[in-house]
Amino acid sequence: MELSSAQTGSMNLNIKILALCIALLLIGCGCSSCFGKPFSRNPVADSGGHVVLVIAANISIRDITGPGLPNLTHLFNIGSGALMNVHTGRPGKDVLLIEQPGMEAGCVALGAGAMAVGGMEVWQAANASACIDDLNTRSLYSFRTGKDAGNAQVLQTEISRIVKANASASYHALPGGLGSSLQARGIKTAVIGNSDLPGPFRALSSPPSTLHFPSQVPQIHREAVAAAMNCEGAVDFGDVDSCFVKPDQNTPYGVRTDPAALMQAIGMVLPKSRFIVVDFGDTYRADIASESCTDDRAALVRHQAALRLDYFIGALKSKLDLKKDTLILLSPSSRNWTDIEEERLAPILIVGQGFERGTLSSPSTRKAGIVTLSDVAPTILSIFGIKSPVDMVGRSITSKPGPNSTENLLKLNIFASLQQQRLVAMRGGSYARFAHCGDSWSMRNIIQIAASSAGLAFWSDCCDADR
Repeated sequence: MELSSAQTGSMNLNIKILALCIALLLIGCGCSSCFGKPFSRNPVADSGGHVVLVIAANISIRDITGPGLPNLTHLFNIGSGALMNVHTGRPGKDVLLIEQPGMEAGCVALGAGAMAVGGMEVWQAANASACIDDLNTRSLYSFRTGKDAGNAQVLQTEISRIVKANASASYHALPGGLGSSLQARGIKTAVIGNSDLPGPFRALSSPPSTLHFPSQVPQIHREAVAAAMNCEGAVDFGDVDSCFVKPDQNTPYGVRTDPAALMQAIGMVLPKSRFIVVDFGDTYRADIASESCTDDRAALVRHQAALRLDYFIGALKSKLDLKKDTLILLSPSSRNWTDIEEERLAPILIVGQGFERGTLSSPSTRKAGIVTLSDVAPTILSIFGIKSPVDMVGRSITSKPGPNSTENLLKLNIFASLQQQRLVAMRGGSYARFAHCGDSWSMRNIIQIAASSAGLAFWSDCCDADR
């Protein structure tokens, strides 16, 4: 069938319009790539300001909004908060499994900007001048990677295993993408502190035949290094040695974080690095210890850790200029011990220009007050005016100005926990239907199961936003 001249002309016109639209789209993408700024509201990129990321692991929003926490309360009054989906990838054969996982995968995800996996291997980082398992850290790193650590002060000696584990995982995260992106733009990184459990700190070179957690074996916990390292497992500056804990028989495991030592170390790296990760440590130890305590005692232990966190935040805030610096407080992992069943969301609080009082949100979830762990790295890059690499699946977090978000986040935390409880119950009910219907499938069976699943749409959006 031959086309008329009019039809041919119309078709040619449509093709030209389509080609023009594609060209404009490509030009727009190219400009965005050249400028490398998803948004430019934050002056950190041009002012020489810092981004300080404080990790207070294994907490919920309830831990940092209780009574007697004036510095944390002040941060909520001047900054933006949200609950964070800390769901991570499913570990494979290259991950050294733990009976009770903590922040291992979460810290890898912080540095990758994507759902990641991680196990005991993430613990094994140290100062380049220190030793792991009686082996010099720098020598061990060079032997395993074939690379010279150069002037890096902190090294992740298991970087090869971490990279392989995530390359073979379903989400293919790139550990250290955040640190590498910052260093490529001349921004130095640093990491301070640890979550070590007490004793003569010795890393485990291979998983023991049976590991009960908390283990009788003293453990180093340097997971925070994974949030600051580059793709080669190196951090420019910092100190993750055991000097940051001091004896205190009234605290979990008889030790607690020394805030004065943390502040001194932070003061040393502030002039040299613009991205600094701080592992507070005490909240992690409190949560692990809580599993062996009565409920009343566990609540007291956790509150005491929150009080010490509040004191530290007050000291840190006095060191920063929040007109050009950005402070991020978060937990990359949810509580292990909780008196609310299925409490799985962790808190995040951001204070600085562009993050005034209000509520955080992200295109990843499209839910006000809920973001994902994968969103943190792209947000940090955006603050520095850097475009996220393709390996990062998270989206930049934004702030919607409004009242103090504490009350709404506490309500949302309860609601999300109840939704997760319903999810577990409905899945059980669905499995029961599958088990009992046998070969007598009917449309009614299918509709009932589909209706149950549809009732969970809200929670599925929040929990699976990284997919």
